Amino acid sequence: MSQNTTAQTWLAWIQGEVVSYADMLALQAALQGLVGSGIATQQGVLNALPLLQPLQVATNGTMAISLGGNNQRVLCDGFLCDGCPAQAFTVPTAPGSGTRVDLIAIQNALVTVGSVNRQVETAPGEFSTEAINTQNYGVAYQYIEGTVGGGAPSAPSGWDAFATVTVAAGTSAITSGDIAYLFPDMNPAGPTGPTGVTGATGPAVPPFTLTTAANTVPAVNAAVTLAVANGAAFPSQMPVFVVSADTTQKFYGTITGGALSDSLTITCTSIEAGTAGASLPIGAMLMVSGPPGPQGSTGTTGATGGTGNTGATGTRGATGAQGPSPIAHATAGVVMPAVGSTVSVPVDLPAGYPFATYVILTDGTTAFYGQITGAGSPLTIQNLGVIAGSAGATIASGATLTFSGPPSFQIAIGQMIDSGGSNSLTLPNYGVWRIRYKITIEPGSNTFFSTSLSVGSGTVSITTITNAGNDQNNIPGGFVAALSGTADGGQTITIATGASGSFGASPTVEFTALRTA
Repeated sequence: MSQNTTAQTWLAWIQGEVVSYADMLALQAALQGLVGSGIATQQGVLNALPLLQPLQVATNGTMAISLGGNNQRVLCDGFLCDGCPAQAFTVPTAPGSGTRVDLIAIQNALVTVGSVNRQVETAPGEFSTEAINTQNYGVAYQYIEGTVGGGAPSAPSGWDAFATVTVAAGTSAITSGDIAYLFPDMNPAGPTGPTGVTGATGPAVPPFTLTTAANTVPAVNAAVTLAVANGAAFPSQMPVFVVSADTTQKFYGTITGGALSDSLTITCTSIEAGTAGASLPIGAMLMVSGPPGPQGSTGTTGATGGTGNTGATGTRGATGAQGPSPIAHATAGVVMPAVGSTVSVPVDLPAGYPFATYVILTDGTTAFYGQITGAGSPLTIQNLGVIAGSAGATIASGATLTFSGPPSFQIAIGQMIDSGGSNSLTLPNYGVWRIRYKITIEPGSNTFFSTSLSVGSGTVSITTITNAGNDQNNIPGGFVAALSGTADGGQTITIATGASGSFGASPTVEFTALRTA
């Protein structure tokens, strides 16, 4: 088996795992690294080692604060968190009067950072490949809001008080001055030693410092103010170079404000890597740079090259396959019209929807089925039926316009009628409809029956299947009459039926309408 762990990371071994020698050496190296860091520190923030970032609270000019990230470390309850995770908090709204002190508490937490495959003995002589977790010591955070005038709250059981945040009345932005750390600094100053012999002057070493808050890369000739750990080595007009920890953002500039302080204003002279406006995370390095060198002279223009030979004419490529049908989207919200009415719908691909196309317009919650009655931009769509929601509801901008087939509806009305009853059926305001009318009278004596038919304006064709006639008397075996035909949409068909006498049951009548086009 090959070793697959790194320093400060170890395997979460399980019962039955076949442990390789390389894995044991990796775990030993990880533990030695933790012990070495622990010996060099006491509980507190690791601010005495120049290559380590201490765990700290970062501000950005708002009520938002953040901890961790950028390889920040802390020694908490004897456990070294050597890569504290990043977490952001929003400080609760400042009180109207007085001052409130909030608390940030931390505790050590074992974190799973990955896994490796290892052989595990599941039964004597039987093995299977299992994913074994790789782990590291991390840290968890908790933000506790205090009360006005009550001082800092206590840390919950099992947690350590790490820092306080003072929130005065009317505060709209947390600054570094509002943060107070409760953990002690690592390696406090010892007693002063005897004065040593003055050594020879060594070579000049360019000073550097690290940013303590996130910011952005300025544009050329624009200025940015960076909060730094120590700006005492940066006087006014000093040329500097700023580079992010991951080296993706680099720019040159000049100190133009806040000289020799921890808040340096830098005017950008050129961007070496990255772009203006890009994020410059906490922990970026600021160092002294030499002044820009003079611009080099323009080189001599080269001679014009000779004209190349004309290339051969290429063969025509094969015709590509037809692309998929376009799917359009509404570019503005529209109000669903009543069934039979139209609405103008602006869409991003009107050319894909010719006249008379059947479509469905839906935003996911409201939808109707319709037909294109006016092509172009915008499209005019007639509502043929509500699918979801109701007429008058707003269909949101961005709604999808998809294709649909022609409709197939059936409307059936069945009811009982008495002597002299009248029944009507109003067809939907579109299409051509096949109509059927049927009346049934059960056997009786001294029975009289008559029927009449009237329709609204428009074209209607009715064919008599059974001649109902008038004054049918004494029908011993009962009676069934039927009419059928076609009618245009939007018409009202009324059939009046009269019957008298003795029936086995009341007559029944039924309308049936089926759309055919």
